Amino acid sequence: LVYWLGTPRSFLWIVESSGHQLVELPAQDRLGRGVRHLHSLLSSKNRSPVATRQAAREASALTNLLLGPAQAELTPGRPVAIVADGELSRLPFTFLTRPGSEGPTAARLVDHHALTVTPSVSIVRALRSRQPERQLRQTQRLHVFADAVYSAADPRLSTSGVFDTSSNNGLERLEASGHQAKKLMERWGATSRVGFEATKSAVLKGALADTRYLHFGTHASVDLGAPELSAIELSRFGPEGSPLDGKLRLRDLDRIALAADLVTLAGCRTALGPLVPGEGLLALPRGFLHAGAASVVASLWEVSDQAAAALTDELYTQLIEHGRTPREALRRAQLKLSRDDRWKDPYFWAGYVLIGDWDLESDPTSPRAPPPSTSPPLPAR
Repeated sequence: LVYWLGTPRSFLWIVESSGHQLVELPAQDRLGRGVRHLHSLLSSKNRSPVATRQAAREASALTNLLLGPAQAELTPGRPVAIVADGELSRLPFTFLTRPGSEGPTAARLVDHHALTVTPSVSIVRALRSRQPERQLRQTQRLHVFADAVYSAADPRLSTSGVFDTSSNNGLERLEASGHQAKKLMERWGATSRVGFEATKSAVLKGALADTRYLHFGTHASVDLGAPELSAIELSRFGPEGSPLDGKLRLRDLDRIALAADLVTLAGCRTALGPLVPGEGLLALPRGFLHAGAASVVASLWEVSDQAAAALTDELYTQLIEHGRTPREALRRAQLKLSRDDRWKDPYFWAGYVLIGDWDLESDPTSPRAPPPSTSPPLPAR
């Protein structure tokens, strides 16, 4: 589904292996208002019942506008790739309902479709041109950065309490990510860089060049005014209290070369950035794709540390233990959280998106890798 937003009208190309259709949509102002409203409702953890009903109505309206023209093509089980123009880059498509499915028991898109969002088809073609080299370099399965040291008052510091505790700039410790890193190391032999080892220098020195799956269980900061300063927040202190530059900025990603099929950015708002005409969304995922990664999981709003750990635990279970593709692994992880009483509110699961190549292979080293999908692929245009 290739969207182009404009004034006085927008367009949707429905592209299949057998051909394509062109459909006219409302102007970008109408669509943008709906997206912003839905985003503001879902990104609030403490919604009122009224706001919850408003979110459902807005999602239904956007479903009719954006997905209704493709109802015949959206057969259950068929994966969907979305080229999301403009404000649509901020839309949690997983929360939309399937066209023709209405009422309180309406099926959500994520119930039947694995979704991928991509900046453009040309970017996907570039990513696929790197695939042979990327696979040759993948000698390590999973590399994890987690539970970074942000505060001078962190009890792990030998000098804890000596320095000004305001130096953490409001970044709380993410202990759940550290526990998750330990589990990933024990279950699948992940290389874990936790605490003092979760540093920017480790990234820039090439430690990640041979990794298939790369996980950042850390905070992130988004600078809408200067997107090149948006950053993954890594450890800011060494063991003796020496200060470190812990900001892995978007512009720093130009200095690394990745071979990853998937990078997971579990921090807050990692999928967001300013919308630049002709360039799209300038956000952290774009930097990781440019560095060589084939796809990125990122978030559209603030996330819960515990819910993020639960979702990504299931993500890697599906990737590594069951051999799923990244798009299907994320879908199943989101479904699991949506059916758990602790995390069923869409605030906890609907904001995660897979960005990049939509047709990555499953993990052939998994003992339970499924057979290749027989769904017809969407061709590059």
